[in-house]
Amino acid sequence: DPLFIGEVTLSEGDNYELQITEDINRPFDLSSEYPLRVKFYRIPSDGEERIILMVNIHHIASDGWSSEIFQRELFLYYEAYERNDMGFRLPPLEIQYRDYALWQRSYLSGSLLEEQLGYWKSKLSGYQTLNFPTDYVRPSSIDYNGSREGFTLSREVSDRLRALAKENKVTLHSILLSATAVLLSKYTGQEDIVIGSPTANRQYRQTEGLIGFFVNMQVNRVLLKRSQDFESLLRDVHQDQISAQLYQDLPFEKLVDELNVDRDTSRHPIFQVSFVTQSFVDNKTIRQQKQYFKMCWNHD
Repeated sequence: DPLFIGEVTLSEGDNYELQITEDINRPFDLSSEYPLRVKFYRIPSDGEERIILMVNIHHIASDGWSSEIFQRELFLYYEAYERNDMGFRLPPLEIQYRDYALWQRSYLSGSLLEEQLGYWKSKLSGYQTLNFPTDYVRPSSIDYNGSREGFTLSREVSDRLRALAKENKVTLHSILLSATAVLLSKYTGQEDIVIGSPTANRQYRQTEGLIGFFVNMQVNRVLLKRSQDFESLLRDVHQDQISAQLYQDLPFEKLVDELNVDRDTSRHPIFQVSFVTQSFVDNKTIRQQKQYFKMCWNHD
């Protein structure tokens, strides 16, 4: 069936932000509808009409990389519309997401699957559960209640981090991951630190322009040594990241099953802390797009 595109005309006194928020937060019924909703809101404003487009995509069908693709392509079509270029078309994709899904299912089998499993089983053999101190009794089931603490690194610290990365030929991700492992060691008293990180999982050229959910969780195991200096730790962590990228085809859920992890409803399997380094890119195109788009996620 074709995708239904909704349209609603609001009165001047209506709270359109509340209406849009309610529509965004309305749960999807994935058994009977697409993981995508599109709706236009016509809003009268000082004798003129303002139109807002809501595109609500369930996280099962998209990820952060996909949102950038979608914004970029929608912006290109919007620019074409403004210049009355009705013949504008994007280049055709080499494959669709379903092609990738079918390929992955057949590709990750046999000796290749055993090789991927062998790497992760060896890497995580005997790992320790991170016992982070808490100020409340751990609930019997994960409820994800918590708070957020924001802070900003100064320009001076940022420049020093970049200089350290350049000097040691590592990435900012490796530096910050190493520092996080040291910090967690200070809190827990452990030297075997296991941290999860989401990866784009788009190492194949054909997937770079696809919209879909590709993200996989990568397990980072940092073994700290009291005799090791920080720069040596940086190089070890960086090399470990390079090696892990070669084995990121294995879905995290498959890894959990294969490791026979004892299920504990009060803890996330394998790791209890996640770490991610987001893109630092801020160019003119992105700033222009932000004038038009406000991105929201729906996980329900």
